[in-house]
Amino acid sequence: MSSQKSAEQLWRLVTEIKPSEFAGFNLMIEESARPDQTFYRVQTGPFSSFAQAKLFCQTLLDNQIRDCIPLKRQF
Repeated sequence: MSSQKSAEQLWRLVTEIKPSEFAGFNLMIEESARPDQTFYRVQTGPFSSFAQAKLFCQTLLDNQIRDCIPLKRQF
């Protein structure tokens, strides 16, 4: 996303798709700066499993929200 505001708007859209399924997930916005551009990643979790994260992404893709990539966090 090109701004923090657009990242927050995307999150509102995501949580409206299936409010009961997405309840309890927290919004995390990660700012990433490059020399020529700053962009914002929308992240959420925690998921109980990697499979649950993949299912979450599939639900978004099924609703025309693209670019969902499930990640395994390294702690």
